Amino acid sequence: LVKPGFYEKHGIRLLLGEAVKKIDRATREVHSNKGTVVGYDKLVLAPGAEPIIPPLPGVNLEGVFVLHNIPELDALDAYIQAKQVKRAVVIGGGFIGLEVAENLAESGINVSIVEMLNQVMAPIDYELAVEVHEHLALHGIGLVLGDGLKAIGKVEEKGTLKVQTASGKELET
Repeated sequence: LVKPGFYEKHGIRLLLGEAVKKIDRATREVHSNKGTVVGYDKLVLAPGAEPIIPPLPGVNLEGVFVLHNIPELDALDAYIQAKQVKRAVVIGGGFIGLEVAENLAESGINVSIVEMLNQVMAPIDYELAVEVHEHLALHGIGLVLGDGLKAIGKVEEKGTLKVQTASGKELET
């Protein structure tokens, strides 16, 4: 789901299969377990986090994905290709949720985002979030704001899933 040329465009050097062995603050260098040394001006530690998977009905159904690493991204992409997915619902309007929604929409998939808060991207001011909402709408991405996930169920006759929100709204996916 990462666009071709993304890393080059943003000056990102991706080192797969390597782990940080040492951070030398005096020389401003990061050393990997494979001997790679990368210098830095500023260093941001972002070791990741475990996703929050609510104990709700249907979160373990086929076609429901948690996304926070590359293998999970690969599994999602393989599923999309194999099942020829036409509709997707993204739960959560944070940075990762928005990135996933954007890439799915650019792939021709009809996308809706369900966000419990009254705006996407919680860390930004509401006024700026409204502009993001407008941008999403311009790209055909639906928003369900101020409403959380209640359950996910199967629509047996269609072979699809149904996302039910806390307010009772249902989205087929």
